[in-house]
Amino acid sequence: MLLAVLLAGEQHSLFILKAVFFYALLSICVISWAILKIYEKIAALISDNARRYEDTEKLLLDIRDGTRTFFKEKRSSARIENNITAKLKKPGWPEESIRVLNGSEGGALFACQKKPEAGEVIELIMYLPLFPQPIEAKAKVVRVKSAGHKERGKYYVGVEFLSMSGPDRQRFAETINVLKKNIVK
Repeated sequence: MLLAVLLAGEQHSLFILKAVFFYALLSICVISWAILKIYEKIAALISDNARRYEDTEKLLLDIRDGTRTFFKEKRSSARIENNITAKLKKPGWPEESIRVLNGSEGGALFACQKKPEAGEVIELIMYLPLFPQPIEAKAKVVRVKSAGHKERGKYYVGVEFLSMSGPDRQRFAETINVLKKNIVK
């Protein structure tokens, strides 16, 4: 570049020097901007890795202490294994005797021979061990799973209670509470 200035003469040399200075200044600005962006990315990466390290350290401490749960419970109330006898009623189906494997105030899991579809509304008549009269509940099927090859033709059905009369709901809650207290851990 300097050679071009000497060869051009005095009248063009000032113009060329200004152009060289401008391009040098522009290059310095672009390089500075690129270095700043690279620095920001590196700083964000370091910060993210530090946060992850802290989270991992906390998780390991929680695992060691036994205070960490590894899933978020979707149920609003705890399920209790209970083996309550019940009858399943669904329009178009013959009435079927079933066993409620576990239940809570919000829903239940039972095993049955016919496969209901998720989203269907069914009626359960449950015979509670503490009360002589059965209770009735309308429930929505939220999950259906095949029992597998060991128990062909059997399905595990998870339901959410939609409606239950006040006294029936109270009797069911009382039964769940009594069963909860009698669990041996």
